[in-house]
Amino acid sequence: IRSRLRLQQIKLDIAVARLNGGPEESARHLSAHCLQLRKELELLAMPTLLGDLARNTADWAQSAIADDQWAAAADAYELAARAADLLVRRVKIDERLQVLATFRAIPGEAASALRRVDRHRDAVVVLENARQRFSRFVRGLTDLDRLLRDRDPQLYQRFQADMLAWTEASDDWLRERDPAAAQAAQQRTGDLWARATATLDEVHKLPGLERYLMSSGFNQLKQAAEEFPVLYLWTSRRDTCAILVMVDGSMLHASLEGLGDRKSTRLNSSHITI
Repeated sequence: IRSRLRLQQIKLDIAVARLNGGPEESARHLSAHCLQLRKELELLAMPTLLGDLARNTADWAQSAIADDQWAAAADAYELAARAADLLVRRVKIDERLQVLATFRAIPGEAASALRRVDRHRDAVVVLENARQRFSRFVRGLTDLDRLLRDRDPQLYQRFQADMLAWTEASDDWLRERDPAAAQAAQQRTGDLWARATATLDEVHKLPGLERYLMSSGFNQLKQAAEEFPVLYLWTSRRDTCAILVMVDGSMLHASLEGLGDRKSTRLNSSHITI
């Protein structure tokens, strides 16, 4: 409840800032809130909290776009994409399809906003993580779980226990009214996350599990493009975009303004009919 109230307070703060200082002031408040929420993202392990965060930040981004504040919109959408990515890795396997369907539009919208403010690296990272989420679902993360369980049963059990301990403690700080107690709860959550991360590092040393439960960064994308360029092509509600990651890590990009996802879908349908 406290976390949802906080999101409502942020929404109110952004609205008041717009009323008092106009769209630019509202955008500054939005970016500041997104920065703080991004720092706290790993503390929000509960799926309901991550889902609320993804939905709200996507809504805030759309409001910023309506005011032509693309930098703030990019901040909000990038946070929404991070929350959705973390949510997929937190829910049960049989719930992942629903999560992927619910937040399927966020990666394209986020990448479009990031591209508009020249954050091309962040745009392709968002797209690659979304691609990996889908491919992992199709491939079946259960295969990786089974591989870890078969390779090292004790490590598997330890990792599951560490993740459970972190998940159970991660929202304790939201229930604390005393600032000192809340800070202590956050520290305890951080310590448990560090322990889970250290165990995950051990998992990554096993053959075939080097990328288990990891999100990509730009360095991984650059390595993937060392032999030949990698093309990312996507649509949002406002445009169709392409970014080509070259072998040297540089990027070429282009967009078709006004050719959004609905128009491109109609064009594809017409082409198939012909």
